[in-house]
Amino acid sequence: MKIKLFIISLALFSLFLQGCATTQPKVISNIIKQSVEPKELGVEIKNTYNDDGSVKNIKKTKNGNEIESLSFEYYPTGKIKLQIRSINDIVNGESMAYFENGKIAELATYKNGVRDGKFEYYFKNGKLKKSGYYSNDKLEGVLNIYNDEGNITSKKSYKDGMEDLSLSYEYNKNNILEWVRKYDNNVHVSSKKFYENGNVQYRVEIENGEIHGLWDEYYKNGNIKRSTNYVNGKETGLEKGYHKNGELSWETTLRNGEAEGLYKEYYENGRLKVSQNYEKGKPSGLKKKYYDNGRIEYEITILNGKANGVYTEYYESGGIKYTKNYKNDEMIGEGRGYYKNGNLQWVVTYKNGEISTDKSYTKTGKESADLAYRDGNKSGIEREFFEKGNLSWETWFKDGKITKVKQYYRGGNLAKEIDFRDGKAIKGFQYTYEGEKTKMTNAHFHNLGYEY
Repeated sequence: MKIKLFIISLALFSLFLQGCATTQPKVISNIIKQSVEPKELGVEIKNTYNDDGSVKNIKKTKNGNEIESLSFEYYPTGKIKLQIRSINDIVNGESMAYFENGKIAELATYKNGVRDGKFEYYFKNGKLKKSGYYSNDKLEGVLNIYNDEGNITSKKSYKDGMEDLSLSYEYNKNNILEWVRKYDNNVHVSSKKFYENGNVQYRVEIENGEIHGLWDEYYKNGNIKRSTNYVNGKETGLEKGYHKNGELSWETTLRNGEAEGLYKEYYENGRLKVSQNYEKGKPSGLKKKYYDNGRIEYEITILNGKANGVYTEYYESGGIKYTKNYKNDEMIGEGRGYYKNGNLQWVVTYKNGEISTDKSYTKTGKESADLAYRDGNKSGIEREFFEKGNLSWETWFKDGKITKVKQYYRGGNLAKEIDFRDGKAIKGFQYTYEGEKTKMTNAHFHNLGYEY
């Protein structure tokens, strides 16, 4: 790839050699002074001038041989525009172009009329725009390209004029580096994304347009979050995830993008959290989950991705919390729940995945519910108790609707009784502790939260 530099055109350079003025300049700019100083022993310097007195050419000779010639071109304002260095009308050494504000615009190095050596482009604000090297008129080494904020946007490697490896840089709206993409012979081979604090967010390797190799993802603090190997765009091999503190979070083996073999998940303290086997991406076999103290939380057998057999859940202290039976992800048969003290809390039966009967008990063993279900609607009785175990409420249901309610005093005497029709209160009585009876009104039903 050739870089066009308007300051280097040999045709343009020849124009500077046509015609010479003989009038003396009033002022020689600092740029020109720096170009000819210091004087060398035995070197003769001959200046030619434009009609306005500005220096057109400075020629240096030694023993009658030209050793350097500097030609100049100016803006209408008199500011220097071009400075071309040559020997015997052949461009050699560094030549430069300037913006009208005096800042350098371009620099190029020539050897015997061909580009050879470093070159640089600049923005008007003085920031470097592009830099690189030529060898015998071919790009060689690293070509750097920048934006006008001074941030690099591209870094390309050349060998014998042919692009080899390259990097592109992308910045967010705050001008902070966000992406770095790598190319090999113009083919995308890897990418990195960054957090605003400069740490890598993730990095990925690419082959033939697909993820191939490692995909590593990181937390903002710099610790690794996930590491996955890919083959032709599909996850293959060991995959690991990590907690923010750097401890292993989970690990599994993948084959063609699907989990295969044992999956393990861990707490931040390093203890095992979940253990589950997979076949062709589906859970298969015994699944166990643990509390962070190391004790088991629940266990169930999974076949073809569905729960089968007995599901058992435990209290953190170690006792059984409840058990249920599954077949192809549906609850069947009997399930039992327990209090922490080991006493029976409930017994539930299931049919076609839905609850069929429910018997519940207090911690002291008293029956708190005896219900049957049909189409999701309950029939039977529910009971509530005072803290010391005395009966507080009784509620009767039929086909999902309340039919009768009784409330009791702590001593066991009847306090209220209400009859319902179609789930709405129709009559009721309340009693004093001594047994005196008064009729309840709709206001009473309303205060208790019942429809009437």
